[in-house]
Amino acid sequence: AESDDDDLAMTVTDHFLSGIANVLQARDDKRLGPLPLHLVAAEFQSLMKVPFNLDVIGETQVVDFLRKWPNLFLLVMDKCRPVAVAFALGHPPLPFRHQARPPELSHSGLHVSDAY
Repeated sequence: AESDDDDLAMTVTDHFLSGIANVLQARDDKRLGPLPLHLVAAEFQSLMKVPFNLDVIGETQVVDFLRKWPNLFLLVMDKCRPVAVAFALGHPPLPFRHQARPPELSHSGLHVSDAY
């Protein structure tokens, strides 16, 4: 039963990763730049047509979730505060599939002035 729970958690996590990636790709296609963090849930729900509820995978903050995937997402910083998300340089191709657990890496963000 625990393996089934782990498989479900990985599937749902993949759903969130792919959904956020699809939102970022749509923004890239329109040349809109990084996605402001306060718009992640609304844009995810608009594109994916499902609620953005990280609680189902034990997460409460989108920033904490994104920080677990530094090979996929880059947090854009303004005065040491994350304000937006973009694709990490050299991110893997879509669709994303994670392997078991995110890498345990420290995060260093990009400053807003560096992103434009």
